[in-house]
Amino acid sequence: MEKRTSSGKPVNTPSPPPHISGVYTDTYESAAKVGIFYSLKAKLLIFGLCISLIPIAIITTISYFNAGNALKQQIMQNLMAVAESKKMHILEFLEAKKGRTIDFCSDGFIRDHLEKINHGKSLRQDNVNALNRHLSMNKKPLDPHIAAIEVVDMDGKVVASTNETMIGRDVSGHEIYKRAIHAAYNNPYVSQPYHSTYLDAKSIDVSAPITSRRGSKIIGVLINHYYATVLNKFVANSAGMSASGEVLLVRKDGDNIEFFTPLMYAPDDTRSPTIPMNSAESRVARLALEGGSGVLIATDYRGVDVMAAYQYIPSIDWGLIAKIDTSETFAALKALGIIALIVSVVSAAVVASAGIIFAVAATRPIVRLTDATLRFAGGDLKARIAIIHRDEIGDLTKNFNTMADKLEKEITMHERRELELRKVSLVVEQSPNVVLITDTQGNIEYVNPMFTLLTGYTREEAIGKNPRILKSGKTPPERYKRLWWTITSGTEWRGEFCNKKKNGELYWESAFISSIKNAAGDITHFIAIAEDTTERRRAEERIQHLAYYDALTGMPNRAFYNDLLSLALSHAQRRGEMVAVLFLDLDRFKDVNDTLGHSIGDQLLKIVAGRVADSLRKEDTVTRLGGDEFTLLLPGMTQTEDAARIAQKILEAVKKPLMLGGHELNITASIGIAIYPADGENAEALLKNADTAMYHAKEQGRNSYKFFTPVLQTRTVEHLEVESSLHHALEREEFIVYYQPQVDIKTGRIVSSEALIRWQCPGRGLINPAEFIGMAERTGLIVPIGEWVLRTACSQNKAWQDAGLPPLLVAVNLSAHQFQQENLVKMVELVLKETGMDPVFLVLEVTESAAMKNAETANYMIKRLVGLGVHFVIDDLGTGYSSLSYLKMFPIHALKIDKSFVQDVVTDSNDAALVTAIISMAKGLKLKVVAEGVETTAQLEFLRSLGCDEAQGYLFGKPMPAGEFKKMLEQDKRLRV
Repeated sequence: MEKRTSSGKPVNTPSPPPHISGVYTDTYESAAKVGIFYSLKAKLLIFGLCISLIPIAIITTISYFNAGNALKQQIMQNLMAVAESKKMHILEFLEAKKGRTIDFCSDGFIRDHLEKINHGKSLRQDNVNALNRHLSMNKKPLDPHIAAIEVVDMDGKVVASTNETMIGRDVSGHEIYKRAIHAAYNNPYVSQPYHSTYLDAKSIDVSAPITSRRGSKIIGVLINHYYATVLNKFVANSAGMSASGEVLLVRKDGDNIEFFTPLMYAPDDTRSPTIPMNSAESRVARLALEGGSGVLIATDYRGVDVMAAYQYIPSIDWGLIAKIDTSETFAALKALGIIALIVSVVSAAVVASAGIIFAVAATRPIVRLTDATLRFAGGDLKARIAIIHRDEIGDLTKNFNTMADKLEKEITMHERRELELRKVSLVVEQSPNVVLITDTQGNIEYVNPMFTLLTGYTREEAIGKNPRILKSGKTPPERYKRLWWTITSGTEWRGEFCNKKKNGELYWESAFISSIKNAAGDITHFIAIAEDTTERRRAEERIQHLAYYDALTGMPNRAFYNDLLSLALSHAQRRGEMVAVLFLDLDRFKDVNDTLGHSIGDQLLKIVAGRVADSLRKEDTVTRLGGDEFTLLLPGMTQTEDAARIAQKILEAVKKPLMLGGHELNITASIGIAIYPADGENAEALLKNADTAMYHAKEQGRNSYKFFTPVLQTRTVEHLEVESSLHHALEREEFIVYYQPQVDIKTGRIVSSEALIRWQCPGRGLINPAEFIGMAERTGLIVPIGEWVLRTACSQNKAWQDAGLPPLLVAVNLSAHQFQQENLVKMVELVLKETGMDPVFLVLEVTESAAMKNAETANYMIKRLVGLGVHFVIDDLGTGYSSLSYLKMFPIHALKIDKSFVQDVVTDSNDAALVTAIISMAKGLKLKVVAEGVETTAQLEFLRSLGCDEAQGYLFGKPMPAGEFKKMLEQDKRLRV
């Protein structure tokens, strides 16, 4: 049937698209029959009446949340009150312990005995024992929390303690000592908790200075050690908190947060539970340690949401946290929440029912429109809607279809552009280089993740700021000016900056900066691409430093010195000036390394280097060549006396006593001086001649300086020639052994002989051992030479016995170098076996200084040798630094008094007293005494009067070849005694 208007004109119905024409027609005809009651406006009006029930749900919800907020505020206040109370208790406890420490420091008994210990008054050990008793009986009982008490002298050594294991330890490098020694009397220092190896537990130390009775001078430090677990009692009590309530003490531990108190929910019984500083679980602890206080909801160490109050304890740099689980916090709201939920559900049901009844018809076209919109948004760009209604929905549908046509074209083009931009964005975001974009005023608009990783500034902190936030002040202002002029003119800039990170750390970066232009060619932005070059520059600087500076002392090395010397010589040549080159070598430094260790040796080298440097003029230079050798460059010399004056100043500075590792060291140096141009015109000649002069200084007694002279050069050449001959003397059989008799002072009979080496050098004649033994020691030849002497002496003594001569002992000297050989015992055993001599006829002599170099090792070696059956004698007694305890420990048979004390024993009261003491000591130790260098009857009578057992010297016979000594034995006569 044809539709017409009220005037009788037919109604033109729009033709739908062919693919939906059937659906369109049916729907359109149905819609034409809809009355006014079912219009969109009527439906929305009815729906609006229905939703009047919604305010009920809103009011219910608001009431619920208000109640929740009120409860939350109350719990927060309670938590803060608990945290403040715990903090106050801890501070009161620490103040009490500070007061206890001040009280102990003012104890007159402690002051008096510490002053006596410091000044060495009366017996030191008596004072130490008295002080230990006083601390244990009178002081420690006053405070039940004290684990141990220490009294430390001004050198940082623990002289008294209630814990015996602590006595004697060195705390001079510890913070607890350094803070106290410089602190005010009434301001004790409280340490961070740490694990004490002496207490085998966590400890908190409180220290304060001990002053003299007048209070004007600090004489030591008193340290009270407290078991750190004592603080647990302040946090263990969770009164006023719920079942999940917990109070924690935290502190920084490097990049971690350490929980100082036991954790209620710790996964295991660890000593010091920690979590990473940057983790989500450490947020409350970080806020507490940053110095603030407050309450918040966060995640705790278990990963559980908690409500926590935090407080900062500034005096000990700790944080305190009081927390309860949020699940327990809001348990009271559950009932109210259920009621609110029921009200909301009922309201929603009513509204939904009414809405469903009255809105189904109204929403159907909207649903179609929504469905098409969703399909279009989901990527179906062909989604369109048939126009069914002539109302507002129909107009909206028509506009949608028009919009969809236009968007389909734009989206297709946009997707292509977006794909390209996404690729670029990924490249920038994942770039290993820093990428930064600013506007034309230099304000940052974009930074990539590498910027944040390198600088420490987050993206939010950087956006809107100027790159000046990275300025370190190390880059010249002119470089920034050139940069800005370059990029604003549209060209590229490349260069390096020294910038500063957020934490203040400096770093280097290589940057490329250029402008970004729009289609019109106008500059709209600037982009910077930078690479962190810090490590590369540091590596280059380290390589450069290692190439020219000594790693131990930080002084210039040989390469740097050679460059400086060449420049100084060129300068002196132009100006006609003199340059002094000094070669310094420490005396007996090897003894320090061998006896005290290389660590002490390295410390000694650093101190000596500093003393030498302090003795020089501003224009002078000192370098370390290696080992204990230093070279000095003194330019601008006008006279040689200037170099001598500086050399003497250095010697005085070096020989000042110093304490290292509890040992007092007295070190000296020998210095050789060569002057340009008199002693050489190039660096090589000057260094060689200064070295030659230095060795001459050592030969002349050390602790002195010598100028180079041509005579020294000649002597050096001769020295080298002798050393060269010495290397071949053994294989050429140029050595011979002389024998000197040792006689029994009571009977006058020869009881022993000492084997003494001589060198029959072709072209030089018979050379005494004093001229080549030292050289053999330095070159290591002393080991094969010493073995040869031992084998020769044992073989000769066995031959005399086989010839029927009276059996006697033969004494052979062991050098310090031989005495340190691990195979010494096996070598002696082999020689005795090869020669067939009974070990009881062999006497081995070692000098006092060689035996005492390493007393423990020496004792072990002597015991093994004596175990073979040989006799052992300490030679040159009185010239070294013997300890009576070690002499008593050594299984030796005799002591040999050095001839330097015997030769003046009749005329020098000091020598007489020393010899008397040695003989008396030997008798007390039941040791035989042999005197060397006896040349006069008066000397012999003096020794006889003291009970000396045997004597050796020119009075009885000089060292002689084996043939002459055999004749003396064949006569078997008593020598005149």
